Amino acid sequence: MLNNHEIIPIAALLLDLVLGEFQRFPHPVILIGKVISWAELLLNRQRFSPQKKRIFGTLVAILIPSITFAFTFALIKVSFLISELFGILFSIFLAYLTISIRGLKDAAFKVLAALENNDLTTARQALSLIVGRDTENLNESEIVRGTVETVAENSSDGGIAPLFYLIIGGVPLAMTYKAVNTLDSMLGYKSDRYLYFGWASAKLDDLFNLIPARITGLLMIFSAFLLRWKGRKSFVVMFRDARKHPSPNAGFPEAAVAGALDLTLGGTNSYEGNNESRPFMGDGIRVAESSDIKKVVRLTYIIALLMALCSLLLQRYF
Repeated sequence: MLNNHEIIPIAALLLDLVLGEFQRFPHPVILIGKVISWAELLLNRQRFSPQKKRIFGTLVAILIPSITFAFTFALIKVSFLISELFGILFSIFLAYLTISIRGLKDAAFKVLAALENNDLTTARQALSLIVGRDTENLNESEIVRGTVETVAENSSDGGIAPLFYLIIGGVPLAMTYKAVNTLDSMLGYKSDRYLYFGWASAKLDDLFNLIPARITGLLMIFSAFLLRWKGRKSFVVMFRDARKHPSPNAGFPEAAVAGALDLTLGGTNSYEGNNESRPFMGDGIRVAESSDIKKVVRLTYIIALLMALCSLLLQRYF
């Protein structure tokens, strides 16, 4: 029989895989985002010095996750005071809101559907919703590469990382992770506006993703062996190429996927009209195909289920 701590991550993941994104009610991430926007408008004034911006940005990066943890912890405590069953169900619901594997799959499959209909315009528009790069002039292979890269990277952010923090710290820590991730997605840019104010948010996100990203890569290697894909190559490419990525974490799942699918990822991307060349990861010589989107989504589902199984085993026997 599963206890409360064992059932919450598994039930939350299954809810996400079946239901996808919950949109009938203000999502906690949306509320966190509104608070971040308010704080940024108040504290990131153009007239402030770089030092002052960095200090205020650091305060925001500390306070918002801390408040998120405390508020979530209090909500769960109150829910268990109402009844144990309500507390368990409420905890599962909040945990479900931290996971977004199904949403990632749905977004990727919108790109895939457009490609299968030979509609590159719609495919580019669908891709633009899930990547930061410019998509207006991408050809089919570049659209597929962009989709594969973002699914690989976000399989950690949207699946393995929330599950990891659910396992080690319960729902409050998983929701805290979502606050950190939201801070980075809103403020962690190296633009003139956010270079100083968003510095701490970006660094904190790097720290929170340090372990989950590497777990994601290892699970992808294991899954490639299970599927009888290029498991050995996935292992070699991840340990050889992951650190070439400009992010300290994103390279691990991306390099593992590059090896598993026998692709070469990386290359030139355009951001707001400026080209940025990234080192290549992988040894694949074939052109990325639309079927690779299905494969990377399949990998993402498998590693999420493996992580849930690991959580059960860890909590049961350690």
